[in-house]
Amino acid sequence: MTDEIGKFINFWGKILVFLYILIFPFGQLLRFEVILAKKPIPVIATDLVTSFSLITFLFSKKPKINRYFFSFFFFCLFSLLISLSYFNFHQVLFGSLYLFRLLIYYSFFVLVWNLSNYNPTFKKNVLDLYIVIMIFNIFLGWLQYFLYKDLTYLKFYGWDDHLGRLVGTFFDPGFTGIIICSAFFVTFLKYIYSKKKIYLYLSLIFLISLLFTYSRASYLALLFGLILLFLVKKKVKYLISFSLIIFLMMLILPRGKGEGVRLERTKSILLRMENYKETLDVFRKSPLFGIGFNNICWAKNNLFYEETTSHSCFGSDSSFLLILATTGTLGFLAFLNLLKNVFLNLSKNYYGELAKIFLFSTIIHCLFVNSLFYPFVMGISALYLGLSFRE
Repeated sequence: MTDEIGKFINFWGKILVFLYILIFPFGQLLRFEVILAKKPIPVIATDLVTSFSLITFLFSKKPKINRYFFSFFFFCLFSLLISLSYFNFHQVLFGSLYLFRLLIYYSFFVLVWNLSNYNPTFKKNVLDLYIVIMIFNIFLGWLQYFLYKDLTYLKFYGWDDHLGRLVGTFFDPGFTGIIICSAFFVTFLKYIYSKKKIYLYLSLIFLISLLFTYSRASYLALLFGLILLFLVKKKVKYLISFSLIIFLMMLILPRGKGEGVRLERTKSILLRMENYKETLDVFRKSPLFGIGFNNICWAKNNLFYEETTSHSCFGSDSSFLLILATTGTLGFLAFLNLLKNVFLNLSKNYYGELAKIFLFSTIIHCLFVNSLFYPFVMGISALYLGLSFRE
């Protein structure tokens, strides 16, 4: 990479990254629709910002992980092309937009990685700004909790209905939970490294906010993330006391009228098991190459006659099952190989530990919620991995 290209990427890339972080807390509020092939296509402002990283991607240096990503990417593309034999062109075109989103967030990761190598102060500035922005995001979440506690009317707009939960600007407590987890690990790790109490207080704010999502998947993500954190820092003795504090805090959480605030609820578990079964039924239709990334909504409509306007139609309650169903066994193996090499290429410092803990907690979370391919989670992952990958 020449000095001229490096300066270009450094100048415009930093503007792009900081702009992304600045609009991040508004979440789904900055969502709009465009018409493509007579169908409404949802577009999020953060997707638009990260799409410009494709320009810098063409000229920038690539990390070692590049070939593993494109190995998985081409399996996804191949499965899409094959799916033209049983889905019409417009359906496959719609599904290909999800693959394009995957590409732009990978290019965003490469941009952050290049900026981290080019400018040593960039890493600290990015995380400091992210913490400030997440404080603002939490403020918006609590504003929603106190002023708009009843969001059951959102089911008429294709969202899940929630009552008495901290949902925030992402309109889903499960996704909000894992995003708050990302902020908790940033501040808690900073406290461990710096011993500054301000980071401990911020960690406590994020922890309490996470609890008020009543998202059990996020609770598990937090727990497993903490297990890995204490193992990495060799402070296992603190895990029991920390877990006990969180458990006691869960016991005193207020219980409102909604089903979602009942942590012992079983209805969502039964619905999730049914969703797993349907996704596996889709996988059995094309076990080798899958039904195309991401054509699962059309497959559900064909197999189960589920005509739906829900925003979750194109997902599964497990990101791993989604990959298995849409890219087949070959694509799934390519994805596991990518994931393995991601962990192998993380640096052994604060940034590497942060990325490892967040990615591990997200893997736990995505077994119950399709968070691995949620655009805002992909954005956070791109930031953390870009800051932590070895050159």
